[in-house]
Amino acid sequence: MENKKIGIIQIVVSVSAIMLTIFFITSLCLNLSYQSELFIKYNLKKYEDLIKALNSSEAAKFKQLSNAFLGSLITFLCIFLVSMAINIIISYYSWKNEDKKIFWFSLGGALFLKTLSLVAGSILVYREIKKCKLDQKNKNE
Repeated sequence: MENKKIGIIQIVVSVSAIMLTIFFITSLCLNLSYQSELFIKYNLKKYEDLIKALNSSEAAKFKQLSNAFLGSLITFLCIFLVSMAINIIISYYSWKNEDKKIFWFSLGGALFLKTLSLVAGSILVYREIKKCKLDQKNKNE
């Protein structure tokens, strides 16, 4: 019965981490793409100049997207740390009970799944930034 509870906890935390990672990446991409649109619209290069140039509706949308991003970042970091802690605890528990298969899967879940999620998110962010710079360069030419 205890293994079933541990398994359910691990599944729920893993699914939550995946969903919050998707939300984090989506809000980040939306925020970056909106900033890129505004930079192109006002033909600006500095963030400070952009903030000064916004009208009230653009500023409200910008604030809303920024708040969504910050909220998703905070929840992402919390669930990231909780899921790593749970997987490490499960790894320790399975090592003590000599269940090597669960140990390696839990350890892999703690180390590699979250790392792969961060790598995938970093690639998306890099591509979005590269696209924004290319769009700005094409606009200036």
